[in-house]
Formats: sequence, structure tokens, C-alpha cells
Amino acid sequence: LNSHQGTPEFLSLYLDAMLRKDLRAKSDEEVEQEIDRAMTLFRYLNDKDVFEKYYKQQLAKRLLSLGGSRGGGGAKEEHEKMVILKLKTECGYQFTSKLESMFNDIRTSQDTMASFKEQDEGATGGVEVGVQVLTTGSWPTQPPEAAGVWQIPKALQGCCERFEAFYLKTHSGRKLTWQTNMGHGEVRAIFGGGSGGEGSAQRRHELSVSTVQICVLMLFNERATWRYEDIR
Repeated sequence: LNSHQGTPEFLSLYLDAMLRKDLRAKSDEEVEQEIDRAMTLFRYLNDKDVFEKYYKQQLAKRLLSLGGSRGGGGAKEEHEKMVILKLKTECGYQFTSKLESMFNDIRTSQDTMASFKEQDEGATGGVEVGVQVLTTGSWPTQPPEAAGVWQIPKALQGCCERFEAFYLKTHSGRKLTWQTNMGHGEVRAIFGGGSGGEGSAQRRHELSVSTVQICVLMLFNERATWRYEDIR
């Protein structure tokens, strides 16, 4: 088990793939049995800190997806908590403290967004924004210079500025840094119909993309062509 240096990452990837699946067809007992099999391997793993690094990165992506989904995470969230509980049993509170802090951030962010939308109702301009406020130190975030600085599209700037004013009004002394490299969203796009002739009928699509991809796509609302150097 410990003869291959990639084992911690592979075990983390196995759990990631399992927790991303739709497990509603399985009973809680069946899901727990699958998790227990992974925990048996984890128990004999020497590089548990390496596993924790990979697991935290993958958990962050799953939680941000759950936090931004309509209707919440439901059973998926319960399965995530089950893994955290078993990791705590094996390694103690210190091992899972940051993982549990990530869950708390998602839960708090849902309450914060509910209060913000109640106050901001009617001012969205057709744009729906969901913000997750993440605690620095608990999440595998990157500094802006490492992640790449992307200018928030004009259509989103108003919502972002209103949220920032709302949040800082009730949390004085804090600083918000937008991590556009960690977000995702949906864009309604219309292709074709611009030049006439055969095949020019408009085609409407909903694109599920990252926030960085949204930043790039919305540039094409301003003009039809961009040079790569200008986009960068």
C-alpha cells in the first residue's frame, strides 16, 4: 500500500468519484459500506497528511458545487459529513478542523445570501449571483497574483458591489477578495443569425462554465472578435 507514492492521491480520487455520483439509489448502509472500505485503506496509509491535502482540494470543489446548487446538497451533504466523521474518528479533531470549517462557511454563506437577496430583490438586472464567503486558511485558495486577476464582467459588477457593501456593513473590519478561479455559473448564449444566408438561424444554449470562462464569454457582448493578447 505504501510502496507507491501516489496512493494518497489515488485514494482521495476514489472518494471524490464516489461522492460525486448520484447515490440516491443506494441505502445509507450501502454507502457507508463503500466509505468504510476506503477508510480501511486510509487506516494503513503512512502519508495521511498528503491524503488530506488532495482531499481538501477536491472537497472544496464539491462543496462549492453543492453550495451553489438550487435546493442544497441533501443526501450528498450527509455523505460528505459521514466521511469527515470517520476521518475524525481515525485521526482526531485537528485533522478535520479545516474540513469542518469549510462546511460551516457554506452553511453560513447560504444564510447570508438569503438575507442579501431579501434586501436586494428587484435590483439584480436579470443576473442571479450566489456568493460563498470562504475563510482564509481553511480553504485551498490562491492569492490573486497566483490565480490570475480577472476583471469581473460589467453585467456582474453591480451585484458584486452591492453584496460587498451589504456584507461589510454587518462584518466591519473584514476584507473580501474575489476568487474568480473557484466559481462557476450558467450563461444563456445565442449563436448565429448575425450574417444572414443559409445556416444563420439563431441557436440558443445554456452553458455551464467556470467564472473565468464567463469573464471571457461576456467580452463577446462588446464585440465579435478579440485577440488572445487583449483577453489576457
